[in-house]
Amino acid sequence: MSAALRRRKLTWGHPSADLTASSRPSLLRRIMARVAVGGVLLAVLAAILPGYGALRDAGEVAAALAAVFITTSVFYYGFRILRWIARRLLWRVRRRLMITYLFVGVTPILLLGLFGVLSAFTGSSQAMARIAAVQIMMVEKAAGASARDIAGELAGLTGDTATTQAWVEQRIAQMQGSLPGSRLAAWITTSGGDSSHSSSPQFVAPTRAVSPVLREALPGWLRGRSEWSGLTYIPDTTEIPSVRVVVRADTGGRSAVVHLEVPLGEAWIERVRQVSDIRLYPWRGEVEANEQGITIRGEADPSIARSPEMHEKQTRDSGESGIRYPVILNATEWINGATHPKSHFVFGWTWADATRQILGSGEFGRVLRIGFNAIGISFVVLEIVALLAAIWMTRAVTGTVHELHQATELIRRGEFSHRARVKSHDQLGELATAFNHMSANIELLLEERVEREKLEREVEIAAEVQAQLFPREVPHIQTGEVAAECRAARGVAGDYYDYVLISPGLMVFGLGDVSGKGISASLVMSNLQASFRAQTTLLSNGASAFASLSAAGGTDPGFSLAGRRVSDARDGAVARMAASINEQLCGSTDANRFATLFLALYDDQTGVLRYTNAGHNSAILVQPDGSTEQLSRGGTILGAFDFAEYEEARATVTPGAVLVVFSDGISEVWSPDGLEYGEERLSSFIVNHRDLSAEALRSAIFQEIDAWSGGRERNDDQTIVILKSCVRPTPPVGGPPQEELLQESPG
Repeated sequence: MSAALRRRKLTWGHPSADLTASSRPSLLRRIMARVAVGGVLLAVLAAILPGYGALRDAGEVAAALAAVFITTSVFYYGFRILRWIARRLLWRVRRRLMITYLFVGVTPILLLGLFGVLSAFTGSSQAMARIAAVQIMMVEKAAGASARDIAGELAGLTGDTATTQAWVEQRIAQMQGSLPGSRLAAWITTSGGDSSHSSSPQFVAPTRAVSPVLREALPGWLRGRSEWSGLTYIPDTTEIPSVRVVVRADTGGRSAVVHLEVPLGEAWIERVRQVSDIRLYPWRGEVEANEQGITIRGEADPSIARSPEMHEKQTRDSGESGIRYPVILNATEWINGATHPKSHFVFGWTWADATRQILGSGEFGRVLRIGFNAIGISFVVLEIVALLAAIWMTRAVTGTVHELHQATELIRRGEFSHRARVKSHDQLGELATAFNHMSANIELLLEERVEREKLEREVEIAAEVQAQLFPREVPHIQTGEVAAECRAARGVAGDYYDYVLISPGLMVFGLGDVSGKGISASLVMSNLQASFRAQTTLLSNGASAFASLSAAGGTDPGFSLAGRRVSDARDGAVARMAASINEQLCGSTDANRFATLFLALYDDQTGVLRYTNAGHNSAILVQPDGSTEQLSRGGTILGAFDFAEYEEARATVTPGAVLVVFSDGISEVWSPDGLEYGEERLSSFIVNHRDLSAEALRSAIFQEIDAWSGGRERNDDQTIVILKSCVRPTPPVGGPPQEELLQESPG
């Protein structure tokens, strides 16, 4: 094993970085420490300052601030303590799973049970309260029918007062069976008069044990009503709530007004208990309903104290263990006629009462209770079985997790030979097996990582070497500026650009794009560079030889004539260079490797550009007036067909014109919205910025495509060469005409 790999094993998982990050106290922690100390100091001041009279107000302020600071500190540190306890208790997976089972299994059962209890309590309580209300309504209905009969008969009686009193007492006696405790007051008038609101009743029955209210005139709020009935009460007295009925009947010029009172006392409560098995208790309660809810305030009815026998019986029946639930009804205050919700009765609620109300107390109800008990016992047994199964499954899960945790600790220390024990043939067992395979492959992966780092370093070296293949300096030409740049997509580029000054005023330049990316493309690119340099060297040597002959013959000083000769269109130097490069690439690369190339020869004095486009993107020539020309003539790609021929074309770069040669990595940039930049947009951008210098235009184009791509990673190499023409120098005087130079021969 290599030394680098051993170092990785020893340092892998070192906790120093984590400890450094976690050992720094947070800003909130420092602030809360100061808040806690400040709260204690303020509390001390709040205890001391009240002793000084002049500082009493300051002590109150200090006490308020101390309460705020201490409360905040208690909440903060309480939360931190709870979180610390939770982390310590829940660190083990077994505890987490058990708490999860409690939340998932026990919590729904408790919630459903609580919901069932509340539903049973609410439903049965409302049902029992409704039964009590129905019993009161039945009393009111029966009392109304009796009062109407009595009033009608009284209006038709013609006997004296004694006879009428006897008749009234007889009728009340007959009503005691259906309306126990009922009492009656009556007024009889002639000629349509009504003395019931101004005088005491003429007839009262029974004559003994009659409430004082019954011996009084009717309250004024009943004036003008022929019939009224309802539940009534008299506040601030010990009177039992009663159902009262007031009826007026007219017969043959005689009017009879009957006031029938049925107290809801012990007799009625006992009857309700016998009929519905509901244990009612007298109670006086005030009910207030608002947006916040319903509030009930009350106390036991004083009438209970008057009947200790009944209270003792009801207490023995209920065992004083049930819940008291109020019966809320609208009751009318007899004195002024105001109606309010009141609770004059409560009933004892127990599970036994609720069961009897829901299931009934007969044989069928007993069978239902037995069935529900059996279902409940079955649920308890199933819950115990489920709990045992959960414990077994938890141990199976946590055992494997514990094995994996121990194995992970050993792997972190570099002991790759350790294997976790496989205890089951399930998903957890597969996980342990996969962990063992992973630990066996980690060492191999680390070795591969070392090899990959070596390869990355070699790519970096290759990029440094490739950078030496690009031209190191821009050739000096009098009438133009040259700027170029290549940005690789993957460390090393498959694009290539170059420019060579083969003679003063005559520059050969080109831009090529090799198919593919990465190392393979860079190797083909180096081959292309070698071929390009070889051809430019041959061309430069030919120009030098022609210059020497011309200088010896006295026809031209220096390289002026040589430049013109080599740059002539009919010479075909550019096309021959492209053909030679194509032959060399076909002979030295695979058939699936090819390149595109824009190759040009620029005459600095005349502004004439000879070019060949070998399958490359059309170069863009922008004239000073904003017109554009696409330089696309030439031939097919290089390196694919050794028999390919290439055409040489001509263009004129006038002063102020801009020539931009680019690779497809410039025009095929995609925006985040999926739009391609395109050659048309690039051409418009160059036209709009044609007044910039060559270097400034290069920088502007790259900024434009970077903004278009949204800063995303480049998918292709991006290369650009820019030639900007300036003011043309004055041609040399005394030289032969261009037509004569075209006729000259190097020999």
